[in-house]
Amino acid sequence: MRSGCRCFTQFFGISITFCACLCLALALSTPWWYRTQANVEVGIFTLNCNEYLEGLEKADCHHGIERLKDHPFWMLMLATLGTATLCSFLSSVAGLFIVTCACHKAFPITGLMNLIGTALAISGVVYFAYLFAEDGITNTFQEIGDYIDNNSGFGYSFLIAIGASCLLLIAGIINLSVACCRV
Repeated sequence: MRSGCRCFTQFFGISITFCACLCLALALSTPWWYRTQANVEVGIFTLNCNEYLEGLEKADCHHGIERLKDHPFWMLMLATLGTATLCSFLSSVAGLFIVTCACHKAFPITGLMNLIGTALAISGVVYFAYLFAEDGITNTFQEIGDYIDNNSGFGYSFLIAIGASCLLLIAGIINLSVACCRV
């Protein structure tokens, strides 16, 4: 009975890890991280203007893209969230191997990899939030033109990345508790 409970708990932790891996990959690949006051839609890989903009609004948006294009935020975000995605993927693969081949044993490596991925994902999300909420990069768009979009702010991809970070933390705690405690 104890072995079955441990296997179920390990499989549950691995499932959460795999869901977090998919969420991080989705957050990295979608362009809805932030919308600036000049209507620049910021993603990790893309900077886009809304196709419905005209005149001065479109000029402000293109100026905002030129301004953000040279900033190295996307390289740090790609490094932290990409490594977190890789850690969660490797953790889920290692966990599946452990559950299927050595169900009666538990190894803390999956929990440690989840916690490393959690630290990387949270640091990337916090850096992105600091960069776009507190730094002067987007605040100076008010000086460019008179048009200020009230719909500026963090998007769905940012929220997905926060949720994936929480899932990784939960999975890390589950996997470490299975490995370190007698279930």
